[in-house]
Amino acid sequence: MTSEYFFSAPDLLHESYRAVYAQLQAFYRQDTLARLNALRHQDPAYRDH
Repeated sequence: MTSEYFFSAPDLLHESYRAVYAQLQAFYRQDTLARLNALRHQDPAYRDH
């Protein structure tokens, strides 16, 4: 389930479980939070909570 959050809601995972996010980031060698932030920068309405 945490892997799913890593890809679908990285902001929520990072906010609640920073260490888990960091471990998944290292495991998958991806920064999904940075990707989400870049998408939000391009379109501020992207995936509002």
